[in-house]
Amino acid sequence: MTFAFFNVNGQIDPNIPHLKDNGNAKQFIIDGKPTVLLSGELHNSTASSMDYMKDIWPRLKRLNMNTVIASVSWELIEPKEGKFDFSTLDELIADARKYDLKLVLLWFGTWKNSASTYPPDWVRQDLKRFPRLQNQQSENLNAISCFSEEACNADAKAFAQMLKHLKKTDGQKHTVVCIQVENEPGVRKTTRDFNPLANKKFESAVPVELVSFLEKNKNRLIPELLDAWKGSNYKTNGTWTELFGKDADELFMAWNVASYVEKVAAAGKKEYPIPMYANAWQNEPSNSNPGQYPSGGPIAKVVPIYQTEAPSLDFLSADIYRPDFENVCQLYKRMGNALFIPESPSTKIMVANAFYAIGEGALCFSAFGIDNLNPDDTLLLSNSYHILSALIPEITKYQGTDKMRGIQIPAGESKTMELGDYELKFKATQDLKIPAYALIIAKENNEYLIAGDGFTVTFVSKSKSKPNAEILWAYELVNKNGKLVRQRRLNGDETGWGSDHNTMLQFTDNKPLVLTSSVFCHE
Repeated sequence: MTFAFFNVNGQIDPNIPHLKDNGNAKQFIIDGKPTVLLSGELHNSTASSMDYMKDIWPRLKRLNMNTVIASVSWELIEPKEGKFDFSTLDELIADARKYDLKLVLLWFGTWKNSASTYPPDWVRQDLKRFPRLQNQQSENLNAISCFSEEACNADAKAFAQMLKHLKKTDGQKHTVVCIQVENEPGVRKTTRDFNPLANKKFESAVPVELVSFLEKNKNRLIPELLDAWKGSNYKTNGTWTELFGKDADELFMAWNVASYVEKVAAAGKKEYPIPMYANAWQNEPSNSNPGQYPSGGPIAKVVPIYQTEAPSLDFLSADIYRPDFENVCQLYKRMGNALFIPESPSTKIMVANAFYAIGEGALCFSAFGIDNLNPDDTLLLSNSYHILSALIPEITKYQGTDKMRGIQIPAGESKTMELGDYELKFKATQDLKIPAYALIIAKENNEYLIAGDGFTVTFVSKSKSKPNAEILWAYELVNKNGKLVRQRRLNGDETGWGSDHNTMLQFTDNKPLVLTSSVFCHE
């Protein structure tokens, strides 16, 4: 399904926020230019009161963010059925403009953290019209069933009205650049919905659309999904259990939750087609069972199912609180999915995560609870976003290429990567409280741009005929008025202490640093 926003001349408006393919990745285009969202997510209820937000906005601006992620709830948008109130949303947008900040809106509709706590009272109190998810003992749980057509239609109607209003009030200024549809959907405390509506579908044949997708993409399916199907010897006709065995409950829920989210997203995109996505509460730890995390939510294992059944979503995102941050990022980059991090811990490790994710092509990085950072972490993130904001032109130039990477290195450990014409050997210092981190770009003519902290990096020639590598020159770069400019020209202590083959750069100042350096090799 494809949507377009046409201007008065009948042409597609190139300025509407959208995603664009760029090499082997995607780029976020806002007002005609590629960018990266340096963001933070507010606590769930912060944006429900603009009076409460008055003291928050200046703190957000001091963080050098360019985007704020904030919730918009169904209960405030449609307090009475058919009666819509956009006053809080309008104030949120107006205040964001005052502080020159973009917004990603979180639509807290039917589900938030897999529970139905944000629908209006008239929805939550009518269990007959809007039936609940049930466990295996037929007990109602605190979530509306994804098999409720009435709930889906009502949610989609409210969402469409909000997008219609956004098009009218923000369609030219583009303060709102993206929308999350629902929040961490899926079912908890049970592997699947056992509502009679769900049981009937579970006992029916797997939809032909899903089977067709699996057949066409068998050679490129992610291993977890392929393994779930492999147990039936890749059967193409039968019930969920017959095709997917022990994975049947989760895949069944993924398909049906995706179908629900698709109907809501599609209704909104018909009104105003800005980028939309769904996010996932991760399976943490990685060997946890469905129901311990929201079964049917868009975890990495089921991203292809969402891509098939929810084409109105531009990508699927991961809320990453797991310790294997790098691994989760790589899992979400498969099958053409764009990397977008709306939630991660708001502790010091957020800086290491930001540099790594953006180096790996992330469209957005955000820490959760950004409105309550302590002073030390506020300064750390502010300094980091100050650097990254000036790096955006370079980052977007190399997004989707094999010339840009991110890396994290645990304290005292080493890692090696090949990038450009050299092998880069990273060594983290011993006294780190978070991993050392870097964003690395191999530019033209053996020039490297590296940003990060907590490590040394040595360049090693990959040429047998010219095995000796040296740094020709190196500069520290600083952000002045939004642009990176050269400051110190580095040598001596900062570039290997005058050793025979001088190839080392140091990033050990306990603050993010950007260096650009030219490397050459000789006999």
